[in-house]
Amino acid sequence: KCCNPVPGDSIVGYITRGRGVTIHTTTCPNVKGFEPERLLSVSWDGGQEDKPYPSRVRIKCANKKGVLGKVATMLADDGINIDSGTFESSVDGTSVLEFTVEVTSLDQLYHALTRLKTLDMVNEAVRVS
Repeated sequence: KCCNPVPGDSIVGYITRGRGVTIHTTTCPNVKGFEPERLLSVSWDGGQEDKPYPSRVRIKCANKKGVLGKVATMLADDGINIDSGTFESSVDGTSVLEFTVEVTSLDQLYHALTRLKTLDMVNEAVRVS
């Protein structure tokens, strides 16, 4: 749950104490602290195409009427469900939207983030881990 790997990410397995194997992205900050002898080479099996995976995104945008609706509509148009989210506004007129979204692949996620950046009111749209 720390890095939320999705199909297309490079992944690694870790043998935990009492919880089996957990899967992380190879770039997950927690992997650095793992015991090397407990790391496993793993890969996606190819059967995950239609299964949704959670991924976290951060969108920095103008705090204007309708922005949230446009962002939500664009994500929905790309077949992405918003599972949960938080919103914070600053006195400088900007807002930060953080969502947990459900995607089926890394390509789907980055395609949506690229599209969001085309909106005039969006300053940044990135994946966070």
